[in-house]
Amino acid sequence: MENNSSALTLIKKAIKRSFLPSLVVIGLVSQTNALATESNTPIESQAEILSKTIKAFEQKCQTKAWRIWEASLCGKLLFVNPSTREIYGSAADSESILMEKDDLWVGKLPDNETIANTDKTWAGSRWSMIMLPLPKLMEERLALIAHESFHRIQPQLGFEKHASDNGQLSDLEGRYWFLLELRALASALEAVSSEAYQAQLSDHTGESAALDALRFRAQRYQNYPHAKENEQKLEFNEGLAEYTGQFVNENPNVIKNLVERLGNADQQETLERSFAYLTGAAYGLLLDHFFDKAATNAPSEDTSNTSWVGQIDKSFSFSDALQKALRINRLESNEKHLKQLGQKYQAEALWISEKAKFEAAQARNQKYIAQFVKGKTLRLPIDAIQMSFNPNHVVSLEPYGKVYQTITVIDRWGKIESEGGLLIAKDFSHIKVNAGSLPSNFQKSGDKVFESDGWRLTINDGWQINAASTGFELIQSGG
Repeated sequence: MENNSSALTLIKKAIKRSFLPSLVVIGLVSQTNALATESNTPIESQAEILSKTIKAFEQKCQTKAWRIWEASLCGKLLFVNPSTREIYGSAADSESILMEKDDLWVGKLPDNETIANTDKTWAGSRWSMIMLPLPKLMEERLALIAHESFHRIQPQLGFEKHASDNGQLSDLEGRYWFLLELRALASALEAVSSEAYQAQLSDHTGESAALDALRFRAQRYQNYPHAKENEQKLEFNEGLAEYTGQFVNENPNVIKNLVERLGNADQQETLERSFAYLTGAAYGLLLDHFFDKAATNAPSEDTSNTSWVGQIDKSFSFSDALQKALRINRLESNEKHLKQLGQKYQAEALWISEKAKFEAAQARNQKYIAQFVKGKTLRLPIDAIQMSFNPNHVVSLEPYGKVYQTITVIDRWGKIESEGGLLIAKDFSHIKVNAGSLPSNFQKSGDKVFESDGWRLTINDGWQINAASTGFELIQSGG
């Protein structure tokens, strides 16, 4: 894996120029429509926006600043309108499905393909898929594309994708220690982005805050023995991808925006599936700052192993790497010390707030149990699943599985779209949706589309819905 001194300098310049202390809530990715413009500015067509974005990406991805990994981030892009399923490619596909129009390759995504910001193999080509609308700022568009381009090259890098269960981040203590960690990371980024720090007049508050974050994480890992292994899996996937996007992000407010996200993470309902978007970017940019100074002083032509990314292997951990960069051999703290550290991050008020949220979440989970465990449900088998979901809306429902509040699932039997939540079993054997309002004789011969309780199911030929002891189940015809 490679990095280079010019790219590292780019990040340091971004850190220096971008810090502002105010904190506001922003999403993982800006959803501002790129067509929204000032009244005196000509409105660009979608084709013009996409053509400009593709051209910018194809220029930037070849520059030294984007050479983060051994494999190039350059590659095919596929933009998708979720409402119409219209697609716009940056290049032709290998099966000649797309048609060239206005410097783009256009077509329609088949109904049996999921839509998401992701990597995708389709029509004989491997793509970085991006959902429309794009962020308004070009810098943010390119950061999003870089994130998804990392996913596209993951197999080349040998970075496997793993699912993991991070229910500890929905538990009261697990979430509490995690939010303290994020607040400490925000303080560390704030410190290293200050003018005083850049002038080397700092009182080492950046190092101190980074060490606080590591101590809070260590306490969480001590309380939840499987947390480190499980969190590493998602950080290895989404964490490295988000770091990639923020590394190349030329928005002068990139650090400010990240500090805002970290400081306001407590306002997210769930974090267990979205946390790595925060920690990956934060730890990655701090590692760029704290890593061995030899990386910066290395000859410009020698780009191998001059940064922490060059030392990533299958056992990689962001926190272990930062501890190494800070030259800390052993983290030592006790309950009294952690309590003192927590005072710097408003720990007492955070605990009170999180306790109230946890109690509300428990009540919500009881409602889910009534819907998906004790109530009448429609059971769908899992065989060759494709999923597109909002990572901010995933809730652990132990010991049954996870509730995905906004999700589209495609399998051999067809497609289900849910805005009201569905349960995916912990062993990934089946899906359950609430069927409480369905009459017992609702299924009619030949029906292919069914709607109820915030979900819409479209079934393929060869499948049928039968009555079952728990409500209904989808089975193969004649099965």
